[in-house]
Amino acid sequence: MALYTCPKLERPYDNPANKSFEELGGRIMEKVKDVPGHIRFVYEMPEPMPWPNYINTETDYPALTLSVWEDIDSLFTFSYRDNLHASALRQRKDWFKRSDHPIYVLWYVEDPNTVDYHEAVERMNFLCEHGPSPYAFDFHHLYNQQGNVMQKSK
Repeated sequence: MALYTCPKLERPYDNPANKSFEELGGRIMEKVKDVPGHIRFVYEMPEPMPWPNYINTETDYPALTLSVWEDIDSLFTFSYRDNLHASALRQRKDWFKRSDHPIYVLWYVEDPNTVDYHEAVERMNFLCEHGPSPYAFDFHHLYNQQGNVMQKSK
């Protein structure tokens, strides 16, 4: 299972108002390495960097993550039930612009070592343009690996 996030920061990267986001984000990145079900972060960023269609590289300040997980349950549990990450979710309005489009996308992967930013952006654009499907979805519209609709996680 892969997760790509691409919300837009409210302010430029170097704005002091982002300090709490950077500090909490750093703590989360360290903690997640030991979370059951987490496989890896994708740090290798291509040159040039691909961007979702909704990103304007002249005016937007995207905050990217790309991670790989064993399954949807471990990802959901960390995302919504881990105290540190849940704290970040509660504070997201302080750091990120409100969005009318998805800011994250999920999809199943065959090989966790082949996940990259090109595929992530392709899937994000698909989700934004076509809505959820087995190819690209979110926690509100879950699919299993066979492409069937799943009941929402609790």
